Amino acid sequence: MTNTFSKKERLTHKKQIEDLYLKGHSFFIYPLLIHWKISSEENLDRTPYAKVLIGASKKKLAKANQRNRVKRLIRESFRLNKKNLNKELESLNKHIFLSIIYTSNTVHNYQEVEDKILQVFLRLTNSLKSAEDEK
Repeated sequence: MTNTFSKKERLTHKKQIEDLYLKGHSFFIYPLLIHWKISSEENLDRTPYAKVLIGASKKKLAKANQRNRVKRLIRESFRLNKKNLNKELESLNKHIFLSIIYTSNTVHNYQEVEDKILQVFLRLTNSLKSAEDEK
């Protein structure tokens, strides 16, 4: 598994995004708002285990360079730590859609963002495992 963030790993289809927000679950770990949904699509054998959408609010961060920096930080921390999430998803044989929205008014440093992404991964895997146990 490579440490890249390829086009296949990005959530880009409008219908999938609408489905994520309408039927998915969400939680908040400051400064990240997370929406996630287990994918129900067929033929997922060649797709990544997690497809991700990353955003930052124009209302919270008015300057484009701040929004771009935040998205770059999130993308980088996701890229470097996704192997942990993918291992869990592979063991559960699940594919998920994931939206990560930055909600703070200020730009945090990389270490803070990475710590929050790791917390998100931990909470996601715990949620997936509990959903698996309920079945």
